[in-house]
Amino acid sequence: MSHYNAPEGAPPPEYGAGRSQSMYLPLELPLDFEAFCLGHQEVFHAYAEVHFGTRAVAEEVIHEVFLQIHAGWTQLLSTGNLEQGAWAIVRRAVHDRLERERRAPAFVINGPIVQALAAARDKLKKMESSSGLYEAIGCCEGRIGSGAESRGSSCAGRRTSSAAAR
Repeated sequence: MSHYNAPEGAPPPEYGAGRSQSMYLPLELPLDFEAFCLGHQEVFHAYAEVHFGTRAVAEEVIHEVFLQIHAGWTQLLSTGNLEQGAWAIVRRAVHDRLERERRAPAFVINGPIVQALAAARDKLKKMESSSGLYEAIGCCEGRIGSGAESRGSSCAGRRTSSAAAR
């Protein structure tokens, strides 16, 4: 009889009664796997958090990573480079999740590099030059400095009002 259909006033069912005891016992994990998890948990979480922007999503993804690592533990140990294999699983899991969600990593969206570039772009827009170069660079969106992309961007060949006046 389960506790859902126990008569009113009946004592609660015994711990685990009617269920597999394994549900209440910790998994028997290889000691080296447990040590690996404890040694890598924080760095894996930090890596995922940088990409997802939240600790909760990072923990969810890394939990799945550890399940994958555990499933292939013997094979990973036999390859001779456990670190490389584990990081490959972490990177793939993070990449796959970002692709499923169709979004860029959080550090690209709101990271310090993006903030520094925005501040520099604002300063360039305000700087004066006789050719209008700084203003034109400040108006460019996207990556500045990679040859093909800069030449194909909307600001390539753009003449500002100060450059046109010359």
